Amino acid sequence: MSVLTRLRQMALSLLIGALSFNLLGAPALAITPVAHATVDFSISTPKKNLSGFLHGLSSDNPLNSLLTPLKPAWWRVAPDDPMMYSRAASTGAHMIVVVSDAYGYPMDNWQGRGAPWENNWANWEARVRELAQQYRNVPVYWDIWNEPDSRDWNAAQFWNGTPQQFLEAYKRAYTILRQELGPNAIIGGPSYANYEQADLTAFLNYCNQNNLQVNFLSWHELSDVDYSLPDIARHIAYMRSLASTFPNLRMQKILINESVGPQIHYYPGDILGALYYMELGGADGANKACWNDSQGNNNCYNSSLDGIINPDYNSATPNPTPRAGWWAYKTYADGIGSRVKAGSDNPNVVVMASKAPAQVLLGYIGGTKPPTNVTLNLRNLGIIGQKGTTIKINVARVPNGQEATLLKPVPVTVTYPRVINGSATVTLTGMKIHEEYVVTFTP
Repeated sequence: MSVLTRLRQMALSLLIGALSFNLLGAPALAITPVAHATVDFSISTPKKNLSGFLHGLSSDNPLNSLLTPLKPAWWRVAPDDPMMYSRAASTGAHMIVVVSDAYGYPMDNWQGRGAPWENNWANWEARVRELAQQYRNVPVYWDIWNEPDSRDWNAAQFWNGTPQQFLEAYKRAYTILRQELGPNAIIGGPSYANYEQADLTAFLNYCNQNNLQVNFLSWHELSDVDYSLPDIARHIAYMRSLASTFPNLRMQKILINESVGPQIHYYPGDILGALYYMELGGADGANKACWNDSQGNNNCYNSSLDGIINPDYNSATPNPTPRAGWWAYKTYADGIGSRVKAGSDNPNVVVMASKAPAQVLLGYIGGTKPPTNVTLNLRNLGIIGQKGTTIKINVARVPNGQEATLLKPVPVTVTYPRVINGSATVTLTGMKIHEEYVVTFTP
């Protein structure tokens, strides 16, 4: 959020790494050299479109030809950037505005306003009221403050007050937004930088005790270790269950409004894995976080759509092109409207499938594992138009190309397996860690 520094990237990586190993013990995912996946095209499994972004665009970049295919469902922006709000909203996405972006942070000296608690709260309340009046007739999700965690590494950037002072800031902003916008305004938080069960529980308890609604509960999942991605599903399921014990909060959604950590944010397999496990946990939306690129430019503000597009810095006539991460979001969006039952016996290999278009997506996650083979069992192929005794299966890969341009997935193989009683089996060999495989069909 805002200008994410290398300090934050390094500190976040060290913090989460320490938590993962020191508190949780060994990595959760076992090393399994072979996976078995099954897809049944006859069983529809409707899913919400989680795909979302954070800042990431300008008035004319990225091009609509690179933006529209991603079908973004969520966008998180600053409320005092009308250009970005307008263009992001034109995609049809739900708009999340971060109130604190328009107030200021320690890293920008509070934009001259001073810390909210240092001026009897007058400046904070005045800014919230001004924004409420500005957006009175505009549908938005009101995200009170970005990353108000009390962490040493965060104090220089987004919050250097106490947890109690953040809760007071939330209460004051909530009260004004309700006064100005009425009972239908959608207000939430806390958008903590980390999932900390105790902190989120304390936030919900405070809001419940003070009659403050939390219409959406939000936090960030930014782990650098992709073997922890399955934990996201457990986090979401637990917090939804807990929030259900506080009906007065009127919680409608859980939003992971920043996801995919700095070391894995270019990896197509990990992007797919993050979407898969957030979906499995029951999230309602997931915005991709943005980080510094190899040239030190922040992917929030270089028109790279949070790093998944090559902004083509060095050309006299810039020609933005997709990267591997763009294809992960594009293939995910392609199938979201017609998802079917799919699963794997290996948590390192995530599987999503759809019938229109007929495709199977596989992502390989889990640290630094060797290539794996995946046996893909396909059932009820007649649903996607298969006839006769064989079906043509095309396999392509989305390689882990970091910032390299990828104009299309790389063809791997074409096979014609025999179909028996509407079912066929194909084996994908040598699937590489962090990559995505795309399986399509020609009946």
